Amino acid sequence: MNILYRACASRNGYQSRILKLLYDKGIFEKCTVITQSLDDRDDYQSDIYHEINAMYGYSCSYYKICDVDELPEVSEVILRRMEQYKAVALNMTCRNHHMHLLYYDEMEYEYMLHVKFWNSVLDNDHIDFVFLTTTPHCVWEYVIYALAKTKGIPVLIETVANIPGFNEVGTSLDNLGKNTMTCFASGEYNGMNQYVREYYDKVLFSKEFTRKIEKSAVLKEQKEWVCRLYYKPLVKRVFNKDNAVSLVRKLRSGNSDYNIRMHHNTELLMRFLVKKINYGNQNYYDKRIASKRIDYDKRYIYYALQYFPESSVLPRGGVFWNQLNAIKMLAHVAKKRGVNVLVKEHWIEESRAKRYYQELKSISGVYCVKSTEESAQLVENALAVASETGTCIQESIIKGKPVITFADHYMCGAPGVYRVHDENEIEKVLMVIMEDGYRISETDVEKYFEAISRTLVKGYLDWPSKPHINLRECIKDTVDLINRFVLEGMKEDFIYIKESID
Repeated sequence: MNILYRACASRNGYQSRILKLLYDKGIFEKCTVITQSLDDRDDYQSDIYHEINAMYGYSCSYYKICDVDELPEVSEVILRRMEQYKAVALNMTCRNHHMHLLYYDEMEYEYMLHVKFWNSVLDNDHIDFVFLTTTPHCVWEYVIYALAKTKGIPVLIETVANIPGFNEVGTSLDNLGKNTMTCFASGEYNGMNQYVREYYDKVLFSKEFTRKIEKSAVLKEQKEWVCRLYYKPLVKRVFNKDNAVSLVRKLRSGNSDYNIRMHHNTELLMRFLVKKINYGNQNYYDKRIASKRIDYDKRYIYYALQYFPESSVLPRGGVFWNQLNAIKMLAHVAKKRGVNVLVKEHWIEESRAKRYYQELKSISGVYCVKSTEESAQLVENALAVASETGTCIQESIIKGKPVITFADHYMCGAPGVYRVHDENEIEKVLMVIMEDGYRISETDVEKYFEAISRTLVKGYLDWPSKPHINLRECIKDTVDLINRFVLEGMKEDFIYIKESID
């Protein structure tokens, strides 16, 4: 069997050691591995590997590794089947420089280039199984996922959960975390492992979720990361001295292709600068958008905005990736019952379009809370908590607060968590949670986290410098997951439940 393995951030040979163990177990004969190593410890020198650096996908620069024009064109049958995924893929181009900078024809061009390249990889490397170590949340990753689904190639996803050092699993974006819900419903659990217990107790007995000093440091780091990853490379492509010298030489030699690329990069930079003026940071949000006075004594639902653009809402939020749509729906129902909706900006969101903030502020029954407000206090006094995904959901449940969620994830089956799709369902949920005597069973919540201990996989997406779960445990869990998936026939309805809580 040949596999395509999307390797996430890796230290100390983390990903290559997993693949070596899988090869030794006879899981695959050849592996197309998409790499993103943080050091030089991963070894893919053997001829069993076809290594493709993830950066070619991020930058859509496949011309550096092959003659794209010589690749086979994608058939009409494949393109038709890909239509159901195309809108989401195009939306993901907003991750280019963290803004929607591309015109439609440019998004279409990049999308088709990704489809053409990865379709040829899947065909030429005769891929029988695709393993993704993260939610496909960039265009190229999502195209791989969509092509595999279109071609009937089995897919397994291991992606970051909201408990540090743990990942949830599924065979599609629609059933991620279904194994946790199945485990809880069947009663196949018996205690929490030490890591889940530490997290559970920390939230249960804490009066605040994130210390202010941590928020300040992480927000600063986030801004620097976005600038380094998205803004500086764009500026460098336009103003770099070597590029300028090279441009003059290319123009003198009559190389029009280089001139077109330079013109495009310059235009992108100008679009970026114009859009940046129309974006507001948290300071803008706190001063211009956040309400000056809020009646905290009136019943309210606390809506925690999720960071964007990120996999938590795109694609995990589904059709509610634009969180304004979910907030409008929630507020419309809540207002009829005399309930406000308090919205708080995500604490590491560096900026959103000012128009987005203005529209948020204009929604009847919605009041924006300053980003400096402590979320734990908002949760404690709320009638319920609402969001797409995120740590706020499981933190709220541990604290005994009901949750209204607009997305599919492993907490959807937890006691007090209500997955809603329309206003009628929100109405029914509010009727339940506003009844006298409504409460969430602490015992059932604890049992759900016991089920989590049996169904989440140890591992890291962005490998930290000081992980609290060791490398050996992470490798063992992922190898066991993939081995079980293959041995059970790589079925779409695969449910992974560990034999013990380890």
